[in-house]
Amino acid sequence: MKTLKLQKITKFRNKIILCLIGALLITSLNSIPVQAADYPLFFAEDLFITAKVGDNIKLEYEIFPEYVNEKMSIDVYDSSGKIVAWAEKDFYHVYDTPINYAVTWDTKGEKAGEYTVVANMQFYTYYSWYECPTPEITYITLKATRPGKQTIKSLKTQKGKKLKVSWKKDSKANGYQIQYSTDKKFKKSVKSITISNNKTTSKTISNLKKGKQYYVRVRSYTKNKSQKLYGTWSNTKRSSKIK
Repeated sequence: MKTLKLQKITKFRNKIILCLIGALLITSLNSIPVQAADYPLFFAEDLFITAKVGDNIKLEYEIFPEYVNEKMSIDVYDSSGKIVAWAEKDFYHVYDTPINYAVTWDTKGEKAGEYTVVANMQFYTYYSWYECPTPEITYITLKATRPGKQTIKSLKTQKGKKLKVSWKKDSKANGYQIQYSTDKKFKKSVKSITISNNKTTSKTISNLKKGKQYYVRVRSYTKNKSQKLYGTWSNTKRSSKIK
């Protein structure tokens, strides 16, 4: 789980607060009456964000404190409900002092998909901490990016008409594709193998033709929903004669 990177906090004054929804509503927290209008007001700058995997996403909030001591928590959830990043900040002695607060989520290493950011405020009153009943929600769509060029680390023939190919691990990829052929231009007799685990970095190819030489290349791929985005093929390597 990542910790969101804290941005510089800036205070701002003379800002008109337009939102006093629920000013006449009264709710009860632990039997202590707290007016809805007295909850700390906080607003996300963006409710919907689209970015690419690897981007730094800035999450900005405007906070209008109502109490001397308040806290803010920000949690980023993936589509399975797992928290993948978080941040917490205490605000002391900030009563009636509006604040700009921002954190940055580094999405390097995350998977493409839908994410939900839940931000909420806690405040101290009546000798206890309370939480605002309505959090601020931001929806983030992370799109996959095409992987870079792959590299074949080794290509070795093995007894029994086999060929073992090893390549560089790509932590950003979802998997790999291997192509091999007796045609160096890959125009005919081309066969492909898909590796769906990005931690797998080698494959033994069997049932090859004895005495033949094979040309091999590898590329990584990422998934954007049901679509595969392929990277650039590695340089082609030629094997020695199959045993």
